[in-house]
Amino acid sequence: MKLWKRQLGLVLIIVTLFQAQAANPPLPEIIPHRGGKAEQPENTIQAFQNCVHMGAKTLELDVQITKDGLPIIYHPSDLSANTDGAGKVNQFSYEELKKLDAAYKFQKNGAFPERGKGHKIPLFEEVLTAFPHVKIIVDLKSLPANTLIEGIAKVVHKQNPWDRIIFYSTEDSHLNYLRTNYPQAKSFESRKNTVEELLNAAGSIHLAKTNEPIWLGFELERQGEFSEKLALGDAKYPIKLVMWTEPGIKRIQEKLPQARFVMFGINTIEDYEKAATLGAYAVYSDYPALLFDFSKKQ
Repeated sequence: MKLWKRQLGLVLIIVTLFQAQAANPPLPEIIPHRGGKAEQPENTIQAFQNCVHMGAKTLELDVQITKDGLPIIYHPSDLSANTDGAGKVNQFSYEELKKLDAAYKFQKNGAFPERGKGHKIPLFEEVLTAFPHVKIIVDLKSLPANTLIEGIAKVVHKQNPWDRIIFYSTEDSHLNYLRTNYPQAKSFESRKNTVEELLNAAGSIHLAKTNEPIWLGFELERQGEFSEKLALGDAKYPIKLVMWTEPGIKRIQEKLPQARFVMFGINTIEDYEKAATLGAYAVYSDYPALLFDFSKKQ
């Protein structure tokens, strides 16, 4: 009788643990977007250092090419967006770009607290060297594709960190060139393929089966526009696109269990918990400190 009771008690404990796990899905990995651009000057070494100190295992950054062919970390093509300079990134050499204040336009509470504190536009090579044990997501940000990717490849070949870099782009030309010329490179699926998979909940999988992880990334929600052709002319409506749905995710997981879902724009605790419930592998956040603080309390 005592043995039977002990066995029953063990079963109840196991069931309780499974129920608790189901009620509290594992929290997704937090990937600071551009180094947490709402909290720190984006795409700077100092921001990346702070993110790693908080616990980030993966950094996300934007790479463009300079006039003299060096890959640097910067997001928009216009230097006036973030720095005290003006003009396009590809119009200047790195020697010219490194003189700019990369935190000049960073605002917090209506002030510019990081101006004049030594924030520079970093070289891609600097980041690889400074963070040798961190995964890096490279968002490819300049064209033509061959010029940018060849510049990046020269740097990567020096240290051979292909295994810890994952490439992302909204431009198919980047991904096509990368896959044709550097098959060892890891990359996200194209935006087009990702949208088709997430929306086509009743259809078949178009992605190629592989033993390697398949990275699918898109915003949790995104403002869009729906258009249709009518007898009296075209009609367009603004809509909120909710791309990640349980049926769509479940369908992909059943066919491709190695799929990794990365949800962008996760800037609140509510959205972070929602991403966890949906089964996100990781999230991009402009507010990584907020999410790290929450995750450490769980």
